[in-house]
Amino acid sequence: IVSGSMKAPAYTLTVRWQFFVITAEGNTEIKTVEDLGGKKVPAGAGRANALFMESYNEQHRDNPIDIQYTDADASAALIDLNNGRYDACIYNTTYVSGVTQEYGYNFNVYDIPNADDIEKPEAWLLFSKTNTDLRDFFDEQIAAMKEDGSLSELSVKYFGEDYIPKN
Repeated sequence: IVSGSMKAPAYTLTVRWQFFVITAEGNTEIKTVEDLGGKKVPAGAGRANALFMESYNEQHRDNPIDIQYTDADASAALIDLNNGRYDACIYNTTYVSGVTQEYGYNFNVYDIPNADDIEKPEAWLLFSKTNTDLRDFFDEQIAAMKEDGSLSELSVKYFGEDYIPKN
């Protein structure tokens, strides 16, 4: 999987997800991405949330987010958020659900209405250009599953919400 602000290849499926500002339960100071200026927010180098924050910082040089680059995965970062190491996180809610279920931590989750204006969080499943049969079969099956709703059902079953793009 490749993520970031690249042009989507013509020969594969684009996967989209939505970012949210996430804070510890008692934090009432941060509610928007604009509130993150000067705040410590974790991200793995090259990961989609890092690219999102780097794009935000390029557009808001006067009040940049203090990106804390880490090797920790999203679940570990959310645990650190709960314990006060970070001021906020930017992830999708699949990670929040998992940490809440496993550890009982509660978080505030805020939509980022202008997220696509900052950086579109996309990823692509890539296939060899020479293996068009596998690519075509995969794309046909995913399209059929989107059409009949079974892909959304799987998303809800395994992630608790429907994360399947409607377009």
